[in-house]
Amino acid sequence: MNNKSTINGFIWTAFQQFGAQIIGFIVTILMTRHFEPSEFGLIAMMTFFYGIGYTILQVGMSSSIIRTADPDSLDYSTVFVSNLIISLIIYCLFFFCAPLMSSFFNQTTLTSIIRIYSLTLIIDAFSSIYITKLTKEANFKKQAAIQLLTSICSSFFGVLLVFNGFGIWSYIYMVLCQSFLLSASFWIIIPWKPSFKFDLIKFKIHFRFGYKLIIVGLMDNLMNNLYTFIFAKFFPIKQLGLYSRADSLKQIPVLNITQILTKVTLPLFASYQNNKEELVRYYKNILLIVLFCNSALLIYVAVSAESLFLLVFTKKWLPAVPYFQLLCVAGIFQPINNYNMNVLTAMGNSRLYLKIDVWKKIASIVIIGCSLYFGMFGLIISQIILSILFFFINSYFIGKVINYSLRGQLSDIFPTLSVSFFFFIFLYSFNTFLNTYSFSSFLIIFINLIVGFLFYGICIFLFKMRILDSMVRMYSIVKKK
Repeated sequence: MNNKSTINGFIWTAFQQFGAQIIGFIVTILMTRHFEPSEFGLIAMMTFFYGIGYTILQVGMSSSIIRTADPDSLDYSTVFVSNLIISLIIYCLFFFCAPLMSSFFNQTTLTSIIRIYSLTLIIDAFSSIYITKLTKEANFKKQAAIQLLTSICSSFFGVLLVFNGFGIWSYIYMVLCQSFLLSASFWIIIPWKPSFKFDLIKFKIHFRFGYKLIIVGLMDNLMNNLYTFIFAKFFPIKQLGLYSRADSLKQIPVLNITQILTKVTLPLFASYQNNKEELVRYYKNILLIVLFCNSALLIYVAVSAESLFLLVFTKKWLPAVPYFQLLCVAGIFQPINNYNMNVLTAMGNSRLYLKIDVWKKIASIVIIGCSLYFGMFGLIISQIILSILFFFINSYFIGKVINYSLRGQLSDIFPTLSVSFFFFIFLYSFNTFLNTYSFSSFLIIFINLIVGFLFYGICIFLFKMRILDSMVRMYSIVKKK
């Protein structure tokens, strides 16, 4: 994967991710205005179980193919058949266990919701192999076009259902529609087709590498959704809905940046796995750019949160504002904590990947266990503590692998973190000043955007931050190619 392909990959993947999220955000606004917080609590419970099956299908053997030098048709077909069989097994388990899940959370309507929603696992098995193949070939443009088109069509379908009184089922049928359209589009548009051939030797090769990533992915999913599990079991479903809505809004920028980085940097790092000097150069540039963009964006939306929720979601969702603001702080390092582990995946060091993740999970259980005594806010603050702790753990071990020390990484990101802190102080003070006047929510959001980022830009220029060098360096790469 050459440098120009990397930049094009960022552009097209970003186009697809943010395009789909803009559409999804519009649909979410409509649904949030029509749904009650308790209904979003049910959606959160449902996605907790679905995420387990999705992780098994999307992580592991697919990553193994991407890092394989020259996979052939039998590699792809073996993984495709494996995923299809696994998806059927997982769906059967969910179908028969749905009543037990509903009883555990004391939500009887959850049974039918899980059984219908989990059908997407089987449908997604038909599209995942195409996404893997296009990612391996760095064909992000075609991926973006297909995924964005299906997102538009399914979102339109979901909106029609909302206005026709389908309630929470509007969301479920919309997701099913999107999965079906995505799979059908890949099979119709892409000339290549996977066969139903299965090779046991190929399976063992990919499974030997992939099962460790699946274990890590499952632990990640369980830990990431542990908060949802705890809130669903020990707090009113309305509180879960408020937390879920706040977390979903925070994830729009964070998850998009994470997914873009994961999709693009894995093949990039894999292509330089034998050239550590180049690998470190790309890793450093991407680290600075991501931290620069993500911290500025999250600080802005956190400070403007009250006006944002009032304008977009209406008054009934204002209790979610404090949750959202704390979650934004936790999200600053989240994309970095996900993408830097791609270095180990690309270099085939899944053993160290698993070892690091086990220690992180142990730390998570201890910290979350201690935070239970402090209620909802204690649990959310623990996410901030864990996010910072994970950055130190990841950076330390990965730094040893690629000869880029933790101290060196901290030295490189310190200027950006310092400016971000001053940016927060300034914008918070300015926002407090604006709220003393009777400005509309839209006007406050707009003024914060203009004044805040003008201040951020001036700080970068005055302090001559290295982020500018990183951006110029990445631009020079594209120009030379």
